[in-house]
Amino acid sequence: MESVCFLLFCESLVDGPSTPGWPPQCLGYVGDSERPSGAAQSDPALSIDNGTVPACGDFIDCDTDVPCADFVVDDDGDDDNDESERFQYMDEEELFNQVSDETSDDHSGNEFDDDGSQDESEDDECAAAPDLPSSVRDRVKLLLLLATKKIHNLTYTAAESVMKLSGLFNKDGDGFSPSKYLMKEAIDAYFSEMTEHYVCPNCGFYIGPKKYNVHSCANCQLQIDYNECKKGKSYFIYLSIKQQIKALLESGLSSHLIAPQHRSKVCAGNYEDVFDGKLYKRHVPEGALSFNIFVDGLQVASTSKHSAWPVLLTLNELPLHLRRKFVLMASVWLGKTKPDINQYMKPFVEECLEVYNTGIDYMENGVTKNVKIACLMCVSDSAARPLLRNSKQFNGRYGCGLCCHRGFRMRFGRGKITSCSLRNGEFPMRTHEETMELAREADRTGTFQMGIRGTSILSSIPTFDIIHCLDLDIFHCLVNVAERFTNLWVGKRGINEPYNVRTRLAVIDRRLLSITTIDDISRAPRSLTERSDFRVVPLGSVLQFTCNDEHFAS
Repeated sequence: MESVCFLLFCESLVDGPSTPGWPPQCLGYVGDSERPSGAAQSDPALSIDNGTVPACGDFIDCDTDVPCADFVVDDDGDDDNDESERFQYMDEEELFNQVSDETSDDHSGNEFDDDGSQDESEDDECAAAPDLPSSVRDRVKLLLLLATKKIHNLTYTAAESVMKLSGLFNKDGDGFSPSKYLMKEAIDAYFSEMTEHYVCPNCGFYIGPKKYNVHSCANCQLQIDYNECKKGKSYFIYLSIKQQIKALLESGLSSHLIAPQHRSKVCAGNYEDVFDGKLYKRHVPEGALSFNIFVDGLQVASTSKHSAWPVLLTLNELPLHLRRKFVLMASVWLGKTKPDINQYMKPFVEECLEVYNTGIDYMENGVTKNVKIACLMCVSDSAARPLLRNSKQFNGRYGCGLCCHRGFRMRFGRGKITSCSLRNGEFPMRTHEETMELAREADRTGTFQMGIRGTSILSSIPTFDIIHCLDLDIFHCLVNVAERFTNLWVGKRGINEPYNVRTRLAVIDRRLLSITTIDDISRAPRSLTERSDFRVVPLGSVLQFTCNDEHFAS
């Protein structure tokens, strides 16, 4: 897991600005995808690809919309690793087990060498020790050296020797060479407070970090063996958002923050940014900052059942072109099962309460300032939202998260689906207060109450509305409609129907592929002959580019 964070951070260094004090001391930073110069950046909380994770940087050559894991699949479908690749990838299960106590040992002030003896030349080395390299190229090399050390469990001396033998640090003739001192300095410079938080392997109850010295589960009384928890993936990695945001502000970005009350709008009545929304005006005090969180599951590899569940966040007060560039990682879960959100999000919610009540102290131009930060909203898809709200899925009874529609079963093809129809009139909308009452009743009785399973831990955040702060996932609401209409228009079935235009598919494709998109649209239209491979974004493009009548005009 630490190796994954190292590689993610290496990506960020390639795209990172040359700001004094850069990079911020966080491993959770994810670089922005490569765009043409001058291309506009859209707010991830408002853009059409809500709920997606920003694309990775161009340091590792890939073509995905999720952060790169230490696993690749060759173009020919063979998942064997190629020794000629620039990086050696390893199986995600093996990689997750690589997390050790070595990092904490490096921070504990231990002045002994790898063999247990005190380094006699340590004082002399530190007295004339060089600073961390200033160039991006050398910083990437140093972090790759540390990643290699962690993956193969090398000592500092062995890692230094391997890199010297490979000639990686000397082939450019820049005079930079690694040392044990620089490696330890890099750990101090680039590591935020990263801790392992454990959960009970029997009932999933939150145990906490190892330093709490908990020996038994408070819920089921199981004796806790931290080594067994690590082997069984009963833990997750958490990175302090307080330290990451502090480092971000002290890196020079505080001067770029937007004051909502002083910004100039293009049109007074338009919703141009998140600041214009009712929730922002209601929950974010004047002078405070806010952030959005992104929670979603992603498959680590096509050949594995393991999935990763990262928690990402962005500051809303940064300009639009910087929000997607500076994405922080709060925590990450890796396992074969979905995490229990109420247990997984506990340390995050506790820190949200801390930064909202007491704020964050940071230095700006030699002056100590304090700023409070509010968690405004959570961006997720239709599959993750019920887990966050602690309710039934969208296809269950009372599965709608916005209203109290009961739903009914109807036949669809060879099976049945749950449908919500307005034939029987309108249904009352859900509110935060009523939902909390239902959640408390569900906790008391142990049964669902109008689709609510129980209390969500996100409701503990003072500024978080459990109904309206979980955004409406426009993509998953529309992609099925887009897929249905596309199959009706150009599918083989119903080819004799008046609405079917399969005979003119070549004309439609030619017109779609001739469309030049604006910078805010990340993907160009694709041919409808490839619709069997379409996922969320291409299906959204079908609606976006084909709903105008002039596209089908003679």
